[in-house]
Amino acid sequence: MDGLIGLAEILQERVSAWTCFYQEQHTNLGQKLLNTIPSGAPKGYPTSATSKKTAVRPALNSPTTPVSTSRTTPSNVSISLSNLDTDICPSQSISQVECETDCVEIKQRDGTRLKERSWVWKYYQTTPESGTWRLGDKERPELKHRCIVSPSTCQFFRFASKLRSSTTALKQHLQQAHKLFQDGHSERQGPLSSWITKEKKLPFEETTLDWIISTCQPFTCVEQPSFKAMLRSVDFEASIPSADTVSRRLNLRLDALDSELQILMASTSSIALSLDGWTSQNSLPMLAINAHWMSSAFQQHRACIEFVEITGNHSGENLANIVATVLERFHISDKVMTITADNASNNDTLHRCLFQKLCQRYDEYLADTVIREGTMKFTQNSQIRCFAHILNLVMKKILRSLRASSHREACDFLDDVAKTSWKTINVPNSPIAKLRLLALWIARSPQRIQKWDNRPGCTKTIHYDVDTRWNSTFVMIERAEECRRQLEDTVNDEPDIEALRLTPNDWRQLSDIKKILAPFNEYTEYVSRDSPSIHMAARMFEELRSTLLAIKERRGDWQNVSPALTVPISDGITLLEHYHDCIKDNDIYYIASVLDPRIKTKWLKTLPDGESIIDRIRAFLKKAYPAPKQPVSTALNKSYKSFEYRFLEAFQPTQYNVTESDIDQYFDTPTISTSFDISQSQTEFIRNWWKINRLEFTCMAQVAQDHLAIPAAEVDIERLFNNGRDVLGIRRFSMKGRTLGTLLRLKDAERWKSE
Repeated sequence: MDGLIGLAEILQERVSAWTCFYQEQHTNLGQKLLNTIPSGAPKGYPTSATSKKTAVRPALNSPTTPVSTSRTTPSNVSISLSNLDTDICPSQSISQVECETDCVEIKQRDGTRLKERSWVWKYYQTTPESGTWRLGDKERPELKHRCIVSPSTCQFFRFASKLRSSTTALKQHLQQAHKLFQDGHSERQGPLSSWITKEKKLPFEETTLDWIISTCQPFTCVEQPSFKAMLRSVDFEASIPSADTVSRRLNLRLDALDSELQILMASTSSIALSLDGWTSQNSLPMLAINAHWMSSAFQQHRACIEFVEITGNHSGENLANIVATVLERFHISDKVMTITADNASNNDTLHRCLFQKLCQRYDEYLADTVIREGTMKFTQNSQIRCFAHILNLVMKKILRSLRASSHREACDFLDDVAKTSWKTINVPNSPIAKLRLLALWIARSPQRIQKWDNRPGCTKTIHYDVDTRWNSTFVMIERAEECRRQLEDTVNDEPDIEALRLTPNDWRQLSDIKKILAPFNEYTEYVSRDSPSIHMAARMFEELRSTLLAIKERRGDWQNVSPALTVPISDGITLLEHYHDCIKDNDIYYIASVLDPRIKTKWLKTLPDGESIIDRIRAFLKKAYPAPKQPVSTALNKSYKSFEYRFLEAFQPTQYNVTESDIDQYFDTPTISTSFDISQSQTEFIRNWWKINRLEFTCMAQVAQDHLAIPAAEVDIERLFNNGRDVLGIRRFSMKGRTLGTLLRLKDAERWKSE
């Protein structure tokens, strides 16, 4: 008790200095604290087990009577201090006493609870200093907070006037200097959740660049006053990069991306390309090139290696020069195996010119004598024609034969009607043409759209088709059949468009056309996936051809098709045969088709010349992917080697033991039998099977690694163009081609790095 009274005498001097300031705020708080202690309670009387540890500073600061120094009559302060659950040593400060006081909950006059003190205070010693400081219109006494975690080595302290009622600086010191956190654990010895959920904190400039790329922000956004005000609102003090700095940093990031891609592609044996040209909204002619490859663990990779503005004409020779420059930059000229592109004539020239350029540096694949830098995998049959583009051309040919007209022709027709009247215009007889005109007529007026949406039972809008996607016509017909009653009501309510009424015979023709287009829409959706592999391309060509022939001859499920549809189907077959001949001369399609272990050569044997194709590709694979050679030791035991033998042994050629090729083993063994999971990607199943069995079939696994990476269509390039439209938006038409290419390549890098 002597120690407590001595401390109370010291507190008496400070309490009198603080009384005036706290008189208005805490007039009766000290008395409330005393009233919570039962009369006659012994020293150290415990409170409720659920009571919280709170500070007694309000009680000490209350304007009560002066602290008595008598040892027999305890004052308010001495009584309050008697409730401490631990003894107070003379070296302890006021703040330490406050953090360790066990008391019941205390409420102010308005009923609100006192604010719980921060966890940092138990690591600091608070001592009064001379002087005061102001916070708003209130004057407060000066205090000094010194860290007591390591008194002998840490001299850190802060004045209350500098902290301004904030504990941020005190908390940061504990976390950075002493690795102390609120849960009481250090950073290295914390609980599992404390570091599993923690994300790496990136520099502000890097996160700003990521934000600009992913959200298609203009570079000048960092110079906007509203952007700077937002950062100031969270006390951000670091420098903000300018728009020019953002541009320079993005160029540096692109250089680093090229280096990273070069390292990744150096570890693979072959690379497949896909490319296409595009004219942006601001009239920039761009060429996009994607690289596809398969890792040794059979993980599919795809990355944009170039998105550049085309200078000069768009001839195949000019495009070949651009592609050759890109291949040289990444050191993959000898690894390129195929190029997937659409069927434009300049792509044929591109393939031919690129082959001639590469032949000047490399010998042809499997050349008997190598006299140049090495051999290359690019051949005269390395051109892969985009299956999606072929399908689009064939189906558009059929639709033109059906006199379906086009979206542009429909727009011109409605423009003429707006200038004259429906009575003076001859409406097309084709049901598809009339349906397109009706859908466009509704979509051209906001009032008509609102009226359509309010029709009973109408839950869908009939999207008119576009010229670049044939299957949009299929979707339009499908929606029209679902909304047939609403379309008839629309014509009934608008006598001017009576000429667009679809008769029962028109609806029957639309139903037949939809039935014909349905399987080809399924093919289109398959090749429009993220990474359509080439292993299904040859089979889809054959099935597409067989389906068209069955429709033309009205066999099987097509017996009830209208005879008027057979002529348009014949036109589609003629165009398909032209591209089918290109596939029949390219063994890459057939090699890829045998890589499914559930089928192997079964499908090839169904073709008229299937056996000859199997023999041809088997012989090619055995030559291109020979079995590994292992050196054979013919040396005798060292004890029996004579001097002459050891001398001659050093100059003898190494003998090898050639193991049996697993290519024959794969071709000759039965197919595997496994359950079919309809929800699983079949391309993914094939990759996983080769990943598991790559040690058993080392040669064929290399074949799979090279051929399964080849895309059957260049739909991935189309997605790049869609991103380009998003980047340009409607307000960035002054963007240069180099900047557009940089942003799209970096945006694509975000995709494949997150996969």
